[in-house]
Amino acid sequence: MEPSRIVAFPLGHPETPPELNIVVVGDFTKDGTHTKPSLSWVNSIIPPDSASIQILRLEFRISLHGASIWRQLSEKGDELLFNLQSEAPRFQIFQKPVIFVGYGLGGIVVK
Repeated sequence: MEPSRIVAFPLGHPETPPELNIVVVGDFTKDGTHTKPSLSWVNSIIPPDSASIQILRLEFRISLHGASIWRQLSEKGDELLFNLQSEAPRFQIFQKPVIFVGYGLGGIVVK
């Protein structure tokens, strides 16, 4: 199975360093891949004149054969923490507030 990875969306205000990180963990599709990234709903809840925000997304794949999906989702939660620790220097993850948004079965990964 492919390892999970953290992907950063482009900064809304690239001229200023981000003051906040939002980590988005989405649902997955019938073929076991994560849902296609979309910023429209995230941007709709963030005022345009707000602080500079870095939006990070966990990309992952779930195998529909083999280990149970629930076990894999739990393992993806461990991978999320590992990825955040690995990418902490790059995105300064633990130097500013972090908000986790999990939707669909991605909420289980966050939990």
